[in-house]
Amino acid sequence: MAENDRIEKYRTTHEKRALRIHEALHHDKYGGVLSHLYGCLDSLDSKATAAITLNGVVFVVASLLISNAGSPGAFWCFVATIAFSFVSCGLAVSVVKVHWARPEDLDRLEDYLPRLFQLRSSRTRAYRWALALAAGGMITLAAGAIIIGLATL
Repeated sequence: MAENDRIEKYRTTHEKRALRIHEALHHDKYGGVLSHLYGCLDSLDSKATAAITLNGVVFVVASLLISNAGSPGAFWCFVATIAFSFVSCGLAVSVVKVHWARPEDLDRLEDYLPRLFQLRSSRTRAYRWALALAAGGMITLAAGAIIIGLATL
């Protein structure tokens, strides 16, 4: 009988949480803002995941080309590419974090929304830096490839 009570308590607790989330998302005053902010965070997660994938490809290409770097210039371009990609991945990973509202957050949306705005802003900044560093990695990768190409002429 105790097992059935535990299961019922678990089910009831999750039903209450689901109801709180539903009520928060359909709140007359804050529901639209909450949906918008979570939509922004979802979009940032997707974009940061794409940046991680791009950096992975750039990292692998630079790692393969570094062994063929015939000149110090090309070698250091590939080292810079790897460094840019590594730091960019670190920033992008910091964007892709799971963030769940706690039940008490949903009870006080007027206190929770400013923190959610701050979270969106900090993750946006991290994503923009990650993207800039990924671009730097691609530029140094291209420079290293050009140096290798010119050396073979």
